[in-house]
Amino acid sequence: MYYLGVDLGGTNIKAALVDADGAIIKEASTPTKLPRPAEAVCDDIAALCNQLAQGQQVAGIGVGCPGTVDGGIVRYSNNLDWHDFAWGIICAPKPACRLLLPTMPTPPLWAKHWRAAPKEPKAR
Repeated sequence: MYYLGVDLGGTNIKAALVDADGAIIKEASTPTKLPRPAEAVCDDIAALCNQLAQGQQVAGIGVGCPGTVDGGIVRYSNNLDWHDFAWGIICAPKPACRLLLPTMPTPPLWAKHWRAAPKEPKAR
């Protein structure tokens, strides 16, 4: 079982396919190309998810977005210049994003930290 994580930033959109142990299987990115409509950014997120998920069974997609996200609505994002954007309504219906979990932490970020974390405490 695999998961997709998307790190949406003002400069780049980065995505990764990770396994259940947090190992990064594949990564891809594209410039965010701001300013432009939020819907166009969602199209790029869907394209990255399609690219990474080819032939894989994906259980969920998590997206990290700068700013305040509340129940699938980006209330405010200074980096993206989004205000009250209905993220879940616009992105989730896209076939590549049907498993979107818009309020989760970004899996590529936690996967990297999880994999890099020491397995046993170090002796002092």
